[in-house]
Formats: sequence, structure tokens, C-alpha cells
Amino acid sequence: MTKIIVDTANEREIRIYLDSRSCAELDRADYLADDENIQTHLECPVYWFARIKARVEGQGDGTLLMKRVCDHADHLKATIVNCINPYGRMNLEQLIQWFSKFGFDYVGNETVVRKPKSLSLKE
Repeated sequence: MTKIIVDTANEREIRIYLDSRSCAELDRADYLADDENIQTHLECPVYWFARIKARVEGQGDGTLLMKRVCDHADHLKATIVNCINPYGRMNLEQLIQWFSKFGFDYVGNETVVRKPKSLSLKE
């Protein structure tokens, strides 16, 4: 079973590394709020994917990483932006569908945006 070995989220970055060597790295990128194409979809703070890589595709690492990234973003009340780069076994449409499972909206120009979800009252 894959385990998380690094799980960090703060005002500058989100970093998650798995023992399988899969990883997700996001950096703070509030400057994206100035981009005309996506500014209406953003709420600050904004994090941009520097990298998300499932070492072995189809084993659940990408899903595990994405769930943790979204949890951190919700806790930080942050928006996530990613420019989809189809490589590997999924094409653009499949990647858009995969990201949508985690609450991302396709805003055109191969870009997906996820606004933070409301936190429950117990948090």
C-alpha cells in the first residue's frame, strides 16, 4: 500500500511525496489573478501545479495525491490552477474529466481551475 512520506502545505507551497516516488508540487501564484483568460474564476490565494506525477499510472497514486492537494487547498481557502499537458495514457478530454472528479472546471486554453470548497462547521 502506498504511503505519504511528505505532506506539507503553507502560504508558499503544497508538497506531497509518496513512498512510490509519485509527487505533487504546487507553488503560490497569485499573479495568475491578473490573467484575463482566467481572472473571473480565481479567488486568492492561488496555487499553481509545478508538477503532479504518478510514477506508475493506473495504481491510484494520482487520485491519492489529488485528494490531499484538494484537502490542503480547502483548508487554506485557496484556488488551484493547472494547465493540462496531455502525455502518458490520457488525452486532453480524459484529463479534463479526471480533474473534474476533484471539482476542477475547464476554463479553456487547456486550463482547469478549482475554487476552495466550504469547510464544515466542525473544522
